[in-house]
Amino acid sequence: MKIFNNTPFVGLNNQIFKLTVFIATYNRYDLFIKALDSVLKQSYTDFQIIILDNNSTDIRYKNLVSLSSDKIKYIKQDKNIGSIGILNFAIMYAQTEYFMVFHDDDIMHKEMLKLQMELIESRPEISAVSCRAHLINYNGKILSNKRFIPTKKLKIYQGKQYIQAYFKNRHDILCPSVIFRTNFIKTFNHKFTFEAGPAADQLLWFDILKSNGKILVNNNRLFYYRIHKYQDSGLNSLTMHLDLLIYLFKNNYYKNEIKNSPLSFKLRTFLKLIKLNIFLPKKFYFYYNQEISKIFPIILIRLYSYFLYLPLKLVYLIKKKLNCF
Repeated sequence: MKIFNNTPFVGLNNQIFKLTVFIATYNRYDLFIKALDSVLKQSYTDFQIIILDNNSTDIRYKNLVSLSSDKIKYIKQDKNIGSIGILNFAIMYAQTEYFMVFHDDDIMHKEMLKLQMELIESRPEISAVSCRAHLINYNGKILSNKRFIPTKKLKIYQGKQYIQAYFKNRHDILCPSVIFRTNFIKTFNHKFTFEAGPAADQLLWFDILKSNGKILVNNNRLFYYRIHKYQDSGLNSLTMHLDLLIYLFKNNYYKNEIKNSPLSFKLRTFLKLIKLNIFLPKKFYFYYNQEISKIFPIILIRLYSYFLYLPLKLVYLIKKKLNCF
């Protein structure tokens, strides 16, 4: 691993930074430069930037060495450790009071860090803070914002509230926007779980709340979330939710949560399994196991799949044919 400007994180006049903004990147130099520029233009200034290069092969990343200063650090992995691996590296490396891991294909509004830091610093009971986003395409054009609809006020998730929201298809804690309270994350040894797959961030939110943490969601759209076919969630948009569900059913705590949940919660879980069965039948049957069958018999999933969700699959295939995804 190559670490440039390997000095303590102390700036001018022996200033110790309050926030670390990690930017994880891999072979997306053109988008990365735009993301980095948006971070550098923040009105908030009490932060350092650590660029985490996951062993990119694009030679233009060598230009980042010259950026190293008292506020910017560039770390290149000796080998690619995967998207989850680089996120966990950031958690391990975090030394400041707060940290976040921004994505190399997204863009910050210039007031994002200022407003988010004001929220988490004024509420010591909050473990992490997130915000809403504008959706943009690969070229930066703003798309429909129906996916992340703002609430009328600040939302604080605690206890079982977010896992219930997840099964209602409300995934409104957005990983690139989350600022963590470092002490809380390290005290409970929280990290992104490889076994949960690409939706490991959703599991992390469940785990934080399981540890009696609280996550605040700001209703302001403070960054631009890029939707494109090369992004990790775009490449794994369906399989990621199946991987997470399988993990939840293998984990005793979450399996019991689902088993002992109200009927409405079980129904939403059942509908999600049906949808995955329709769109990913081979992988679904490969992973479908005895633990799931105790709660959701396979015969019911098959019946409801054919009679209720086949029209959805037809719509999905038509959209895919028209390159709507």
